[in-house]
Amino acid sequence: MYYFIFLFKISPHMGKAILVLAALLVCVASCAAGKLDAAHSRHHRARRDAAVRDCSSDEHYLPPTATDTTERLEAVRALMAADGVEIYIVPTHDPHMSEYVADYYKRRAFITGLKGSAGTAVIMSDKAFVLTDSRYYLQFEMEVDCNWELAKTSVSDIIHGEINTRDKVGLNANTYSHSAYESLKTDVEEMGATLVSVDSDYIDQVWDNGDYERPPLPSDSLDVHTVQFTGASWHEKIDMVRDKMREETGVNLYVISKLDDIAWLLNLRGSDIPYTPVFYSYMMVSFDDIWWYVDLGKVTSDVREHLELDELTAPYIIYLKQYDEIFEDLETQSAASDKVWISMYSSENLYEAITDEDKIISLTVTPVFSMKAKKNEVEQERSRQAHIRDSVALISALHWIEMEVQSGEYVDEMMVVDICRTKRSEQKYFRGESFNTIVGSGPNGAIVHYKVNNETNRQLTTDDMLLLDSGGHYWDGTTDVTRTLHYGTPTEKEKEAYTLVLKGAVELAMTKFLKGTYGQQLDAIARAPLWNVGLAYYHGTGHGVGYYLNIHEGPITISPYASSSAEPLDTGNIITDEPGYYEEGHFGVRLETGLLVVQSQTKHDEADILEFEPLTMVPFENKLINTSLLTQPEIDWINNYYDTIMDTAGEELLNQDNQDDYTWLEGKAQHLSSSVSKRQAFSGLLIGVVIMLNVI
Repeated sequence: MYYFIFLFKISPHMGKAILVLAALLVCVASCAAGKLDAAHSRHHRARRDAAVRDCSSDEHYLPPTATDTTERLEAVRALMAADGVEIYIVPTHDPHMSEYVADYYKRRAFITGLKGSAGTAVIMSDKAFVLTDSRYYLQFEMEVDCNWELAKTSVSDIIHGEINTRDKVGLNANTYSHSAYESLKTDVEEMGATLVSVDSDYIDQVWDNGDYERPPLPSDSLDVHTVQFTGASWHEKIDMVRDKMREETGVNLYVISKLDDIAWLLNLRGSDIPYTPVFYSYMMVSFDDIWWYVDLGKVTSDVREHLELDELTAPYIIYLKQYDEIFEDLETQSAASDKVWISMYSSENLYEAITDEDKIISLTVTPVFSMKAKKNEVEQERSRQAHIRDSVALISALHWIEMEVQSGEYVDEMMVVDICRTKRSEQKYFRGESFNTIVGSGPNGAIVHYKVNNETNRQLTTDDMLLLDSGGHYWDGTTDVTRTLHYGTPTEKEKEAYTLVLKGAVELAMTKFLKGTYGQQLDAIARAPLWNVGLAYYHGTGHGVGYYLNIHEGPITISPYASSSAEPLDTGNIITDEPGYYEEGHFGVRLETGLLVVQSQTKHDEADILEFEPLTMVPFENKLINTSLLTQPEIDWINNYYDTIMDTAGEELLNQDNQDDYTWLEGKAQHLSSSVSKRQAFSGLLIGVVIMLNVI
């Protein structure tokens, strides 16, 4: 300041100039600071609005969808330290190795926050990892806090990287299959450590301590699945099982722990697991007796009558026991048996109840597992009818969604879930949704197994793609269908992606194959159109579907990954055809159609050839199809499919006096015309004109 005064005295003009310059500098600095503050504010606002976590700095950002696991993780680590366990493994499974589990058994979801159906948590004193597959990578970033790292590897690989200072690895053997337990035990021991099963699950101890509200064990009563739907009585199915047992010398006890196997065998259904009509239970079958272990409160008078529990008629005597009595009885009955059949995917705890290991015959594919995948004639015909009614429901929902969005009405993802449920509930024999409906608008469609919630719910617009994956349970079948829609003008990239996915789906559906072919051998057919232009998807192409049972049913699959439990496709199998493409942050495409494996009628009968019959009767989105990317046989298949849709779902709409949806369906099932054939026709016309001119 004194310097400015001094200059002003010497030269007033110079002093004024410098004062003006200083003022300008102050203004610039102030503006810059304001911009920095605004940028800082925008940065924090952007982080606050972001859908995924940011753990890159000390000031972590978590989206509203994430769970704070700090306290529960500290509590688990305290229990680990008390037992001297340095690494603790928490899989997704319940005691029956179910893909989906009752809320009571969602231990991994509780401790990590990740709600996806697949994953394993690995907890250490200073680190914690979540392993999951590619379907849930983006979901992990949305639901899991910064206490956890995403690991795209195996449990053994993680342990191997940390084992130098840790020598005791723990888990709950009731949540680990025998196969997985033995494999992990070998790996851990080779690393110089010890694998132990804890007496009381650490997650249970924390979850049950009163600070958290753990859901109760399910207790709803059971329902009888009558023979008009099943096509075979439970007596006949027991006979089929015993016939299989006789084929292997020495086997006189069969232990069943898979929930859908038991439901199918006894012709019963339950509601213990959301979207899955099964119930927690075990069974043992010998040539003379049957033991059934279940919560006795679920057994109604109708169930008692159905199973003849009060008649005790040999050889169909069923001894009704409490659920947890299986372990004591298995020890007793296995000791009195020559050989025992048990799935290698049963829990390690169940295996340990068989004290004489030499008696165990460990099965990769059990008899019931294989039997129920091959639907009988009644189940096949009933499934056709169930898929027609389900398609009618979805067509009606799609019509409503399109009208509302295109007329400017507000429709969001949650409303789509509701309308699909409502339309299905109006159909005969409806029992519930077969899984949590996936409705992905725009960028949400790029999340393969996206689950809408209040934080992520998006409005549908005419600018975005919509991926809709839904299904229903009916007394006469289970459905799973995906269609991708657009309610405005799609981009060329969206049309290309959609058409290539459609091309792969149609090529697979058109395929004829030799009996004995595995799904793995067909998988690349659906992927090839995308591969040819440098695109790909990373989930399986198809899965088996149960008959009013699990939405994912083995042992059949269409996938590039080899499975020890996979079996060849055979007549009566119901399997999905669902290639896709996902552009993160923009859109997703998936087209899923239920297929029935049937005998093929070919020119020559030297080989036993099978083919697919479409069960889903819902048209594709023609405005998204670039016909120049399709061959004439592919276009012909689609057009024939549309004719079948009108003959089945269209006819059912008329039977239900639903003229409005029928008219809409007529517009959606219009035949495709080949742009190639148009060009050929135009060329032919020009040639004809030239010839005529020459003649003239």
